[in-house]
Amino acid sequence: MSHGPDSAAISPAFLARVLPERLGPAWVVGGWVRDRLLGRLAADCDLVVERSAEEAAASAARRLAGSFVALARGNFRVVVPGLHVDFTRPRAPTIEQDLLERDFTINAIALPRQHLRSTRWREHLVDPAGGLRDLSRGLVRAVRPEAFDRDPLRMLRAIRFAAALGFKIHPATRRAIASRSHLISQVSGERLREEFFSILRSDRADHHLATAARLGLLGALMPELTRLSGIEQGKFHVKDAFHHTLLSVRHINSLLRARRPWLKEWDGKVQELLSRPIAGGRTHADMLRFAALAHDLGKAQTRMEDRTGVHFYGHPVVSAEMAVRIAQRLRLGRKEQAVVRILAANHMRPLLLARATPTERSIRRLLLAAGEQTVPLGLLAIADLLASGSPAAARRSQQQLAARLASAAFSEHARRPPLVDGHKIMRRYNLQPGVEVGRLLQIARRAQMERGLRTEADVWRILDKAVRR
Repeated sequence: MSHGPDSAAISPAFLARVLPERLGPAWVVGGWVRDRLLGRLAADCDLVVERSAEEAAASAARRLAGSFVALARGNFRVVVPGLHVDFTRPRAPTIEQDLLERDFTINAIALPRQHLRSTRWREHLVDPAGGLRDLSRGLVRAVRPEAFDRDPLRMLRAIRFAAALGFKIHPATRRAIASRSHLISQVSGERLREEFFSILRSDRADHHLATAARLGLLGALMPELTRLSGIEQGKFHVKDAFHHTLLSVRHINSLLRARRPWLKEWDGKVQELLSRPIAGGRTHADMLRFAALAHDLGKAQTRMEDRTGVHFYGHPVVSAEMAVRIAQRLRLGRKEQAVVRILAANHMRPLLLARATPTERSIRRLLLAAGEQTVPLGLLAIADLLASGSPAAARRSQQQLAARLASAAFSEHARRPPLVDGHKIMRRYNLQPGVEVGRLLQIARRAQMERGLRTEADVWRILDKAVRR
């Protein structure tokens, strides 16, 4: 027997197998029903069973050869490749009352098990909160405003659902969120992180972040970001720092989704890098999106004005430190924090390189500083220029530089492993791990890249001189 749908989406026939009649009354609820009504596929599903949720889940796991997982608060999950199904008992005496305890009306619709495979299944939907009406109108509406008091994360989920479905948030729900936005600070970083990155990946992410700002959520989550509102930036920008940042997010998402012919034969390798996971399913592309949001955070702190205009001296380094602090609040891992730091701290370097005449040596220096983030830095610089309203000639120069950066980053020379490592350096010079070893490693790597050294002996000649100094 097939354990799941070939498309890795949960079909009515699959659910009928998961919920045999002997288990008693049961309903499919929430997102699966919503997505079926919208003609979308779902790879997860919530089931409410009147009898034992544990027994129903264990039985399904045996039948499907899936994994049985006990979740919090008496909920249970069955996992098979590509999908999962959650089982719970009703939260109230009736299914109607259970649905009225849920977050949004479009998620508060249930389909009884016995009608799963009926051609007239829509006639049997249980919809006490008016979710069908809101689906037809494209609205995200809270079942009750108190839903946000019980779980403040639902406020951010309202924006995530609007982003994912292309819906609007109902005016009454917007008012309820705005009056409670301060409660979002009670939510753990791990839970906030998942919703936040879903919004950041969405179409029109800049629009949805602006909505979060208007409702007070963004200010509660990232006050460093909303402090950029009203920070004028001088002649090189047409927007204040906050709106420039949102535009940068819009343009980085466009660059990540579209073909990049100016990268020539390197575009495929760039895409491979961007798609590569770093942690928790989050990719290099996700960190680039985050860096676009964070790259100018330091401008509120570093802004100064004199006879020559407005300046933000040192803002990349300040922005990088602020970005890492936000990343820590969102419980991003150390590798993710390191990527964000590199992107934010170095985001001006491709812009400055393109304004001059980039030499091979200057490109190698950037490659040494940024490593595999060199090409993402080039993309961030293009998004930054687009958000600044820069002339087409400047954008073309930056695209040409991005192609050169890709060529340098993916060439055989750049991918060649270091000729010496820290262990060899410590043995040769009788050193303990520390700053001096790091200094010598940096000298060795720079010499290998900038001078094209090919043998270990070449590197030792340079390091011997550095040690004698």
